[in-house]
Amino acid sequence: MNEKPKHVAIIMDGNGRWAKSHEKTRFYGHRNGAKAVRSVLEFSIRQEISTVSLFALSTENFLYRSKDEVFRLLGLFNYMLRKEIAALHKEGIRLKFVGDFTVFPEKIITAAKNAEKLTSENTRLTLIVAMNYSGRWDITQAVERYVLSGNDNSVVTENDFSQYLSMSEFPDPDLLIRTGGDQRVSNFMLWQAAYTELFFTPILWPDFNDDVFTAALNHYALCQR
Repeated sequence: MNEKPKHVAIIMDGNGRWAKSHEKTRFYGHRNGAKAVRSVLEFSIRQEISTVSLFALSTENFLYRSKDEVFRLLGLFNYMLRKEIAALHKEGIRLKFVGDFTVFPEKIITAAKNAEKLTSENTRLTLIVAMNYSGRWDITQAVERYVLSGNDNSVVTENDFSQYLSMSEFPDPDLLIRTGGDQRVSNFMLWQAAYTELFFTPILWPDFNDDVFTAALNHYALCQR
């Protein structure tokens, strides 16, 4: 039986369907989904999970969702960041953001950088938030960075290459959880999740709770690693 995972990645899916089931707008679902993040962090700390990665906004969603929904999502992200940063810092949580932030408004970029700087020395839990992120983008930008580094090695090892990925300083995820019923990784952490255990649940993200998280951890414990 395995120990508990040290790094848990989560694809938070189902906000829109949850809102529809409650006869509300999609933004209502996103807002309640944000609340579920807080319980995930609290549970992770109790379980002594050291790293949690959240797929908050994929590149595909950024490109193909309506401009109004993306605008509202970014506004919610900015609001939650400013509202929660003091509490996260007090609880010893380190924040790290990954993805192509160059397309975001300057106030989003500044808020993210300030949050990273404020929490950089915290060690109780690391929270990685992926925004405008895709696994293919991550690999592509790693190739570009490797080439620009001037490295002229004729043989490229996995270790050499992985140092240029956006999450190179963190261990690969042990467990990836996806809510909402779909059973795919949707371009999230394609390199890092090569040997990650997968747990899929039909529970929609705003309804994700300690019981579902516990079921995922029990699934992981039974896996032969």
